[in-house]
Parts: sequence; structure tokens; C-alpha cells
Amino acid sequence: MTDMQNFKLLIAPLAGFGDYILLKGIIEALDDVYDVSLMRGDAKLLSFLFPCTKQAGPEAVGSFDAVLDLNIYADVHSDFGDARLVMGIQDKLEQNLFGAYAHPEHKHVSDMVLDSLHDKGLHISEDAFALAPQISVDAGTVDRVLDRFALDEGQFTVLLPGSSDRLKQKRWPHYAALAKELDKDLEQLVFLGTSVEKDLMSEVQHEAGHGLKVLDLAPEESAALMWASNAVIGNDSGSTHLAASVGAEGVMLFGKGSSPETFAPRGSLMKLLQKQDISDISVQDVLEKLAA
Repeated sequence: MTDMQNFKLLIAPLAGFGDYILLKGIIEALDDVYDVSLMRGDAKLLSFLFPCTKQAGPEAVGSFDAVLDLNIYADVHSDFGDARLVMGIQDKLEQNLFGAYAHPEHKHVSDMVLDSLHDKGLHISEDAFALAPQISVDAGTVDRVLDRFALDEGQFTVLLPGSSDRLKQKRWPHYAALAKELDKDLEQLVFLGTSVEKDLMSEVQHEAGHGLKVLDLAPEESAALMWASNAVIGNDSGSTHLAASVGAEGVMLFGKGSSPETFAPRGSLMKLLQKQDISDISVQDVLEKLAA
């Protein structure tokens, strides 16, 4: 495979938004060597994250030499028969002292995928993803989003209470209490999420007693909003990984659902905080980490 410059590789859909961001550097490095396409899904999201990578529908599977399945957990693998190359990453994870799944040798998920790619004869440059993938933010989009919500750059904090519905154990339950503490410092607050999370968002906003609820922004608008914020505080979710990728500062919270040593964004300005039970992370813990 390594000598086949025209080797056609289709990357199967990943389970979540955050997985695409975590593996963005690897997908782009593959695209530099092979003829890569992404299985079509959320076209706006994929076009935002991978503007130079082609997309293809499931009807085109037969025209590819192989389908590459980069999903970490076996229960979300797609079935493409003999053409599928599965990374088998889950088998390399063990529960660490926090009860979270991590690599026993403290490897990051990018390095684990790299090892698996090499095992299957797909070789790419390691330099391409040494740091967190950097996503550029358009100045015009920043201006439009700030004007739309009457916000001033650097004068508001973004809170991200949600996570994938499949991984609700990643959700920290104290965002409303945190919002009340931030309110004492006269912080403008934005609760950012999706319509899938609207009940959770409404509950947190109601309990907090203030804050702006923003749902279903386009990916480039969410990126612009978080880039322009004073800080972003969120769970181990796609939105928090996006914040890290645009260079936002803040705090990322982990429980036993995942391990920062394996799944945290690399080279970002986000500070990491973990306890075995994510609910045991106190508001004071977050405030102290944010100020550190």
C-alpha cells in the first residue's frame, strides 16, 4: 500500500464530532499521501473541518480500494465487509486509576491510531499532528456572531454543559452553581449547545438564573464564538475540543468516562481537570484551575 500513490481510501463515519477533531491531523496526513475521501455525513461540519478533503456517499464504497474505520469503540464500527480496515484501538485501552479508559503506556489516541495504521501498511508523517489541530477562525464570522448576540470580544465566558447522548457520564452536573459564582464577577455567560441538549440547557440556565442560551450554531459560528470568549469551560465533548482547536483558553473536565492522557487535545491552551467521579469536581476546583 505504501507504494500506491493512487490508493483510494474511504474513511468511514466517526462516532462523534470530537473524534473528527482529535483525528483531524491524521486524516489530513493520510490525505497528503493517499487518495482519501470522507464518507458523507454532516456536510457542513466535514466541509468546515476538512475543506480540502473530498466526500463520498455510501453508494461509492465499491470504487475504493479500502474503507478505513478509525472509530475507537467497537460498538460504533461500520460494516463494510472485506474492504474494511479496522484499527482495533479499543483492545489497547485499559481502565486506569480513575476508572477511565486509557492506554497502559499513556499513549495518546493519535499515537495509537498511528501505530495501527503502520501495522496495516499505511504510513504517514508523524510531524503533521504533533500538536492539537489548529482551526482558523474567520474575522467576519466573529464580528457577525458577536453582533448577533450583542457580545463584546473577551468579555464573556462560554459554558458547555452537554456531551454526546451516548456518553452522558461525561457531563459535569454543577454548571448552574458555577454560573452563579461567575456572576459575582459580573461575567457575561453563554450556554452553548445543540437542540438535542435543549432540555439540559434550559434546566441549567433556569437554575443559574441568568445567562444567554445559544443553540444550533453552524460549526464555524461556534468556533468564532468560543475563539472570541474570555474562557470556555466544558466536558470532554466535541464542542470543547473545537474550542481547544481554535486556541480558546479554559478548563476541560474529565471523569471516568475518558482519560485526558489519551483523549485530551494536544498543544492547546485548555487546562485539564479530572476526578474519578466527575460530580466530585467542585466549583471551587474549576475556579482555581481557571485562575491558575
